Amino acid sequence: MRCFARLEWRAWRRFALVVGGAVAMWSGAPWLLAAPAVAQSVNATWVGSIPASGSVTRTILTGPGAPQTSATLGVERFDMQYNSGSIANTFVGSGVPGRFYAFCIEPRQTINANQAVNYDFVPLDQGTTNLGGMGTVKAGLIAELFGRWLPNLDATITSTQAAAFQVAIWEIVREVPGNPLDVFAGNIYFATPESPAGTLALAQTYVQSLTGTGPRAVGLYALNNGIMGDPAVSAGTQDLLVQMRIPEPGSLVLLGVGLAGLAALRRRRRMD
Repeated sequence: MRCFARLEWRAWRRFALVVGGAVAMWSGAPWLLAAPAVAQSVNATWVGSIPASGSVTRTILTGPGAPQTSATLGVERFDMQYNSGSIANTFVGSGVPGRFYAFCIEPRQTINANQAVNYDFVPLDQGTTNLGGMGTVKAGLIAELFGRWLPNLDATITSTQAAAFQVAIWEIVREVPGNPLDVFAGNIYFATPESPAGTLALAQTYVQSLTGTGPRAVGLYALNNGIMGDPAVSAGTQDLLVQMRIPEPGSLVLLGVGLAGLAALRRRRRMD
C-alpha cells in the first residue's frame, strides 16, 4: 500500500505542476516563456499578408545595418506557411491549416516571398540575432504592447492596425536605451508617405501607452534565422515574432476533473 500511495502522490504532483504551469501561462504570470531545453526548429515560408500590407518611410541612425535613411518599407502582419519542424505547428494564425501569423522583429534584414527558411525556435528575448538578442527589457515591452492592444495575434485587425504594430515593434527593438519611445524621433524614426493613412499616429499611441507594468501577452516566441551577434545585413532572414496557442481555462478544468476521477478510482481499487 505504501508503494501505491507513493505512486498516487507522484501522479498528483505531476498533475499540479502541469495544470499550475498552464494556468500561470493563461493568466499571464510568466509572460516570458522558456523554449524547450532541446533546440527546436521550424521551416516556414512567407506567403502573404493578412490584412493587406501598408508602407512607411524609415530611418535608422546607429546599430546593425545603419545608417539607413528614408527607406520605404512594407509594414504588415505576415501570413506564414508551416512546412516542417521539430515542434508541431501550434502557432496562432488565420485558421487555414498549416498557416500562422508573424511580425518582423529584425529591422535591416530581409524576407523573400515564397522562399522556405529554417528558423530556430527561441524565447522572445533571444530574438533579433543581429543585435545579439533583444534582451528581457525590450521583450517585456513587446509583450506589453500586445498585452494592451492585441493579446491574441489571430484577432481580426485592420491594415492600419497591422502596420502600426509593425512600426511599434521596430521602434522598441531599435531605439537606444535612455531614449523615449517616439516613432517620430530618436535613433529610429518614421515619416510620411505612409499607407494606410494614420499608421504612424496609431503606432505612436501604442508606444506611448507602454509603462513597463501593463498587461503582457503570453505565448510569445521568436523564430530566428542568422548568426547571433552578426550585424551584417546579409547575415540572415528577418527574425519573426510568433505566438503559441495557450490552453483554454475550460480545457484545464476538464483535465483536472479527469485526473481527479482517475485518482478516485485508484483509491476505490485500493479499498477493495
